[in-house]
Amino acid sequence: MAKLEDFVLTNDGFAFRGRQYLDNDVAHISLDLVHADVRAGFVSTGGVDLARLEIRLADGENITVTSKSGFAPLALYFRDKPEERMGVRQAYETLAARTFKTRLNPFIEQVQRLGYFEYNKARFYPDGRLFIKGKQLNAADIQWSRTATYVYANPKKPTLADKLTKGWDGGPHFYVDTDHDVLFFLLHKFFGIKW
Repeated sequence: MAKLEDFVLTNDGFAFRGRQYLDNDVAHISLDLVHADVRAGFVSTGGVDLARLEIRLADGENITVTSKSGFAPLALYFRDKPEERMGVRQAYETLAARTFKTRLNPFIEQVQRLGYFEYNKARFYPDGRLFIKGKQLNAADIQWSRTATYVYANPKKPTLADKLTKGWDGGPHFYVDTDHDVLFFLLHKFFGIKW
């Protein structure tokens, strides 16, 4: 993991630890914002706020930039530095906007070639069909919801089997880890879903 000072946005890409990368080199991108309470036994000693930008390049190289790295036993090490978190977030937002089309194109090409696109083992067809965890669903019959890391596709009229399996495995859902902006654009375009 690298710190924000190792990462610099340029006009057509970014520099990282002395190497230049182009926006077109970016295959996937994600941002994680994490808050954790730091405790000594039952006593709260403060909180830790971290921002992590992950960039996966087309050649398979991964670049991770964080607002903090490493660990020290004292909570004082984790003094809140909102300017670092904001810097990582702004770098993500800028890079996400500039690479959106590049990251979207493989999904569109997949639809043109196969008739569907896949995201984290979920398969989406433009005609409204989707397969999540091996179960076929129709987008018109789904009540969509999401958390920071998951999208849930619960039937509007669940059967008894749906209710039982939801208790075991959370029902039809998939993990949202990268390119969430691209995924939500595609869900809006094909299924009219907008959060």
